[in-house]
Amino acid sequence: MDWQYIIVLTIVLSAVTLTAVRLVKFFTTPSSKCDGCSLGCHGCSLEELKREIAAKK
Repeated sequence: MDWQYIIVLTIVLSAVTLTAVRLVKFFTTPSSKCDGCSLGCHGCSLEELKREIAAKK
């Protein structure tokens, strides 16, 4: 094989591997920063807002 084919094959395989790893990480990591919070995706900031409103009353 020519060196060109080896280099191109290495680059393409590296790109495919990197893309696969990033896709797996994207779909396996939770998008919520609450880490298992029962309030849901935006519940933590909502609860903080409710406490601030209740404190002002």
